[in-house]
Formats: sequence, C-alpha cells, structure tokens
Amino acid sequence: MTDDSLKAEALSWAALAALAPAAAERVEGPTNAQASLRLFGHSEADVQVTLFRDHHAWCPYCQKVWLWLELRRVPYRIRKVTMRCYGPKEPWFTALVPSGMLPALELNGRLITESDRILEALERTFGPVGAGMHDRRVRRLRELERLLFRAWCVWLCTPGLREDQERRARDQFQRVASQMEEAIAAGGGSWLDPDHPSGATPGTADLVFIPYVERMNASLAYKAAKGSSSKIIGLFITSTRASAARLCCPPDSSPGLRPSNPSRPTRARAAVTCACSSALKCKVGRTPRPTFCAKVR
Repeated sequence: MTDDSLKAEALSWAALAALAPAAAERVEGPTNAQASLRLFGHSEADVQVTLFRDHHAWCPYCQKVWLWLELRRVPYRIRKVTMRCYGPKEPWFTALVPSGMLPALELNGRLITESDRILEALERTFGPVGAGMHDRRVRRLRELERLLFRAWCVWLCTPGLREDQERRARDQFQRVASQMEEAIAAGGGSWLDPDHPSGATPGTADLVFIPYVERMNASLAYKAAKGSSSKIIGLFITSTRASAARLCCPPDSSPGLRPSNPSRPTRARAAVTCACSSALKCKVGRTPRPTFCAKVR
C-alpha cells in the first residue's frame, strides 16, 4: 500500500472527533479508559472515591481496582498519573504519594495505597463483590494467583535464562496454570468466585486474576512470535485464552449471564469486557519489563 493510498483511507481529525462518544456517555455509559468520572445514576455529590490510575490502562494493579468499582457500581472520580516507564510522575501526585506507587485511592478524604489494601477498604465501606478478600476460600485463590504471577515472571521476564533453566521455568508455569484451570472447573460455572461461580457477575477472586491472565496471554503470544518454544507456548495460549475468555467475558449461555436482549451484553459482562479491552490495547506487542514483575502490590 502506498503512502498516498494510506492518506486517502485515513480519517481526518474532524471525522474522528465526530465518532467520539459524548461526554455524558463516558460518565454513565459502558466502561471506558477515557472517563474521568463514573456515576452509575448517582449525583456527583454522592462521590466518595477518587481512583488514581495510569494514563494508558496498562497497570494491572489499577485495573483490579477499576474492575471492582465498575462491578460494585460505586460512583468515583478518576485522576490519571504517568507510569515511570512512560515518563516522570506528576509532582502533584508525588506530593500525595511520595513513592509514586499506583494505584492509589482516596476514600472520604483518606488516602490508601496498594491494591489489596484498597479493595479491603472498599469492601468495608461498600460491601464485597461476591466472597470477600478475607474469605478463606478467596485467600487460597489469591495465593494461587501470586504463584501463577511469580511463575510467569520467572519464565518470561527473566533475561538470560539457559535452555535448561527456561525449560524448568516453563514447566513450573504450566503446572501452576493447570491449578488455575482446575480451580475454574471445580466451581462448575464461569467464575472463580466460590459463592456464585455461575452467578450474573464475577467476584473479587476473579478480579484478582483477570488483569494478570490477560497480560500472560498477550506476552505468551509475543514469545511464541519470537520463536521460543513456539509449539509448547501455542498449546498453552489456546488453554489460557479459554480461561481468560471464561473469566473476562463468559458466554451468554452461562447461567445468570443471558441478556434479556441477546444483541446487548449484560452490564456485568460489558463492564469486565470493556475494562479488559481498554487495558489490552496498550499491551499487545510490548516486551515484558523485569522491573514490573519484581514489584508485588
């Protein structure tokens, strides 16, 4: 395709602007990465929460809190902060959070950092999404997620592994990933949430996994494209995509998820799918960063 033909097919800025959603739709419509305010039918005076998250919808720790707020339908404001891999932090944010750590959340004037602490505080104020963070069954699933996360980082984010080290790391990742598959299957439904695995919405246990499984799937595809153990990785991608699909956007035939109008997704499915899709746009094709994997928030 020539440069002239590309220019002829490209939309002008004015044409693109005409396709943008109205500001009100960003506030009350489907989940989107551009919103700075989400109300869910409430008035702005009802907002008790401000979420500080990254500009590019890349941060999985931010996405975990973002999904929780959307599914619990808690009205909130959004302030966006630069991730260090894209540039320096804004001075106004480091004045609030000297470490620059994301996400951060202000709840009724109280500033909270670390995604798990944030979810615990939100649960105390607004109630849990499914089984809560401190439910012993959810704690076990959270531990499994950390094992899966670490196995992924060791395999895909550690530079300079020898062939035998990479093989052991790959095998360990596959073993832990199989445990995640078994946990989904054990509930007999679409979700990991132990209270309602076939319910209309995912639970906190699912929201803990979704951002990381998404990123694992994208990075495995990238690794396969680079030609590293492509046959083994290809088999795992097939399995992981199925798991990610079940967690992120279960089929409409799942109990409790069939929309009244088949052409329109349920609110729960739309919230998860839109947040996942917004984050995924910034991830495909990116090389995993070792420093990212070293920080557990």
